[in-house]
Amino acid sequence: MAAVGSTTDQASLFSQVQRYTARTFAGHVREVATEKRHGKARSTSLSDKCVDVVVKNFEHYPVHENIPARCMRKITSRLPMHLDAKIAAEFVFDENYWKKRCQEQLPQRDCQINEHGLTWKQLFFERHLRTVRRIISQRFMKKS
Repeated sequence: MAAVGSTTDQASLFSQVQRYTARTFAGHVREVATEKRHGKARSTSLSDKCVDVVVKNFEHYPVHENIPARCMRKITSRLPMHLDAKIAAEFVFDENYWKKRCQEQLPQRDCQINEHGLTWKQLFFERHLRTVRRIISQRFMKKS
């Protein structure tokens, strides 16, 4: 059986990949080391730029499917703590995010997960719903 590209003048992509050898750039390594010593900022990677875009637009275009776990961890670690609770509930599963959010938004004495199903997310929403219920009942009492 003939390989793809074997009948043409140019080699197939498969053949080109097999012949590829990685190049080392000794000068580039020295430049990076010099930049680190002199405190110059390195350019961000493409994946970090993508994570920044996802975080910036998460409230309007939340995603969680088809994203590698390491990228999802970066995304949730950079999400703002004032993210809409409905969106966060549906799309944020990282307990570190919920722990951080609880610690920032709740009094320290209220952050006892052993009383709330041992999850930070459950603790946050039980406290959040309690606050919402209290606000609604106060408004109702004022109208009466």
